[in-house]
Amino acid sequence: MLIAALKNKAVSSVGAIFLLAIAYVVFGRLALMLAIPPGFATAIFPPVGISLAAVLIWGRHLLVGVFLGSTVLNLTISVSSFQEISGSDLLIACCIALGTTLQCLVAS
Repeated sequence: MLIAALKNKAVSSVGAIFLLAIAYVVFGRLALMLAIPPGFATAIFPPVGISLAAVLIWGRHLLVGVFLGSTVLNLTISVSSFQEISGSDLLIACCIALGTTLQCLVAS
């Protein structure tokens, strides 16, 4: 019975991580529509606030979702500008995601 309860908790944790990552990407793409062309900087970026709220409410294990969502969002920027994803693009996206994850960690 305990093993089944732990499995359910693990499944719900993984689901919450992926749900947060998907929310980060979706709201990030919406926020980037507000960016002034040609840049990708915007004054309003709701994914960070959503991520911080999720980490504060449900725990630090969701920081993995922040990292995944930020990485995917930054990789979609490369894809949307019709570039092929290279190793350097992945490294840059992971570094940005690390900064975003640390931002949520410090704020929580």
